[in-house]
Amino acid sequence: MIGQLIWTGSRRPGVQLREGEVAGLRVLQAQLPGNGASRRAERIWARALSLLERHGANQLLTPTNSAFPIQRRIVTRELWRSAAIPLALDTLDRAGQRRSRAVVGLSARQVTPQLLQWCRLLAAQVRGLSLDLNTGRDALEWQLQRELGLPIFQGGGDVNLDL
Repeated sequence: MIGQLIWTGSRRPGVQLREGEVAGLRVLQAQLPGNGASRRAERIWARALSLLERHGANQLLTPTNSAFPIQRRIVTRELWRSAAIPLALDTLDRAGQRRSRAVVGLSARQVTPQLLQWCRLLAAQVRGLSLDLNTGRDALEWQLQRELGLPIFQGGGDVNLDL
């Protein structure tokens, strides 16, 4: 479970836990009273971290409006990468763009297993892909056209993802 600290600005004492959602992902939110600038803020912050851990949060998003640096910083790169495809498709839907006519741009330094997985997941959803790679573009393009019959376009797409 992913935890998130939120300073609410309220005067209500105590840390409140509730389940929430960030970019389509379930998170356990610890709502902290105050704004993080009081004398007790560090103690409240430490209590909230302990409470999140006891309730199963093993990763932490950066707290909003925090006056203190995160001592145990969790890299959220993998979190956002795992949400990239659903968010890109949701962006197309919200823009009124039909998926069957959309082109998704993917950019990366080189071909990775995750990039190949993204291409395969998107192949069933969109019209085509646009690839921006420093190395391995031609080989990947040929493989995708042969394996999936997926057209590869030049330039950007309707939505662009950076790996």
